[in-house]
Amino acid sequence: MHTATPDAPTPKGLLARVVGILFSPRETYADVSLRPRPLAILAVVLSIIAAANYTFLRTEVGQRAWMDQALTQSEAYGRQPTPQMIEGLERMRPYAAPIAALGTLVAVPIVMAALAGLFVGVFNAILGGDATFKQVFAIVAHSGVIGALQQLFVTPLNYAREFMSNPASVGTLLPMIDSGSFLGMFLGAVDLFQIWSLISISIGLGVLYKRRTSPIGWSLLATAFVIVLILTGIKAARSGA
Repeated sequence: MHTATPDAPTPKGLLARVVGILFSPRETYADVSLRPRPLAILAVVLSIIAAANYTFLRTEVGQRAWMDQALTQSEAYGRQPTPQMIEGLERMRPYAAPIAALGTLVAVPIVMAALAGLFVGVFNAILGGDATFKQVFAIVAHSGVIGALQQLFVTPLNYAREFMSNPASVGTLLPMIDSGSFLGMFLGAVDLFQIWSLISISIGLGVLYKRRTSPIGWSLLATAFVIVLILTGIKAARSGA
């Protein structure tokens, strides 16, 4: 296990870690590896994401966008909206905000813990590393700063457009490609902030396990692209694209 030494640099405060993940990740992850404190940063990340979702979905614009997204997704998977479905969504509209906020508070820590467990399994059991779960979880939790930044970026844009979508996807940058085609659906699912987050995690794992970042980064990105490709194939098959 990597522990702090008497010659270790001065610990970074919470704000310094938040800023550092965005602008000096290697130095910041070195501090995180020596002093893993995931709970405070996790609280910041969850608060930002949950608050942004809640605020957006409390508005009339947000609730209409939520309904439109639900209907669009239903059609994308080959299910035509029925009057009963629309009526059910109308009844759920007032509760969309608290449900989304609660879902964030529950789902995000579970996903982060699962990722941390997976990384520990790969790097410790297979590659002979010796980091603790707490250290790896702290790396993953700190990378969540990028997800929080994404939420702050996406939410006002979705409000202005009155539509819930991902303006940070590769597909958004290539509007000439039909969003209903297989390529369009694939590019629409490739998120620039998620790519940034995976690169950030790669830096953190590289620092923690004293390994080169590039092989870790390419492995994570390749795995993510394969998963997106499989999910896009399922979606395209159901929609008949």
